[in-house]
Amino acid sequence: MKKLKAFDILLIVIFAVIVIALIWEVASGKGSTRTIAKLVTLVVSYALYFLRRFLGHPGTRRQLEEAAAPVVGDTFMRDGKLRRKLLDAWAAYNQNQNAKALKMTDSLESQCISPEETAAVYLLRCCIYEDMGDLPKALNAAETAVWRDPDNPRLHVRLGRIRQAQGDNAGAERAFRDALDRNPEHAAAWSNLAGICLTSSRPEEAAEAAKKSLQYDPALYASMGTLVLAYLMQGDITSSGYWLGQYRQHDPKGAEAMSAYIKKIAEDNT
Repeated sequence: MKKLKAFDILLIVIFAVIVIALIWEVASGKGSTRTIAKLVTLVVSYALYFLRRFLGHPGTRRQLEEAAAPVVGDTFMRDGKLRRKLLDAWAAYNQNQNAKALKMTDSLESQCISPEETAAVYLLRCCIYEDMGDLPKALNAAETAVWRDPDNPRLHVRLGRIRQAQGDNAGAERAFRDALDRNPEHAAAWSNLAGICLTSSRPEEAAEAAKKSLQYDPALYASMGTLVLAYLMQGDITSSGYWLGQYRQHDPKGAEAMSAYIKKIAEDNT
């Protein structure tokens, strides 16, 4: 339930007046059908407004909760209002309202009482700054999140991605391996590590890491693309072709882009 504001109180008073007028028109028997219809329409309109204003749309809220759950975890479960604010901040970020989302994180940070809550706020800031193209601030936010909640593998993966975006492959690899130290079955960490190994000309390690990522999350189809290139770099055309077929079956657009990339490499080397 949201807190009443002065505007809400005014609307409630108006709504009450309309309801009283409707009751009087019906009870007196003197009201015209047209007048009663208008009053009923106003009552319904106000009622719907108040339902949306104070209760929200349960379906939308539930969908937002489910979509954000893998990211926010169980942070702020102690306070429903703060939990909703964190979810709303993520929703604002996903709607490209970065300034609004950042402002909401400022309000949330002042109310954090645990390292996990602070880390959740800084993770969101990291994503916002990355979206804005401010990698130094994104890196600072990611490092703060990891410092506050060092046992959370998801935070190490985010830190690794920011480091990689800045060209620090060695630092990125350390972060991905730190994530795997916390959770050896973290599929995203394996997938990102596979990419680092591939760009570092270690195709054998890349292939093993990519297979691990698919083992723990078969829907990480990008790892199939990594396997295509890893086996191609090793000269194993048969295995590369097999994984290209798997990639094409599960992600046709990704496989098409991969095929175009391989073709370009072949043309550049002829």
